[in-house]
Amino acid sequence: MKIAILGAAAPENPLFRAFSNLGWEVFAEPEIDGMHGDLFFCGDGKEYLPAMKALIAEIGLRPVFIGGLEYSPIIDSLARLYFALALGQNHGRHLGFKMLKTGPDHL
Repeated sequence: MKIAILGAAAPENPLFRAFSNLGWEVFAEPEIDGMHGDLFFCGDGKEYLPAMKALIAEIGLRPVFIGGLEYSPIIDSLARLYFALALGQNHGRHLGFKMLKTGPDHL
């Protein structure tokens, strides 16, 4: 697992998995049909979580934290889903994901 190699190389540094499950087209233009998508991410280093959320929000996407680095395979699966839809199903690369739920927003 590549994320484990990075963590072992710099164990004192926080490590997050983000920006790998959407194409650059979404980062360049995050609004799709009047809506902003979500960027799912994971990582360790809770004290850096507000900075990560702010960085993602600054790009124009809603940050959705799913947990520690043990969730990185899920992030990688989202990347595979993105490319299956964008390229495999010919939906184009300017597509995103959106989590819908009821109740307070505790993301």
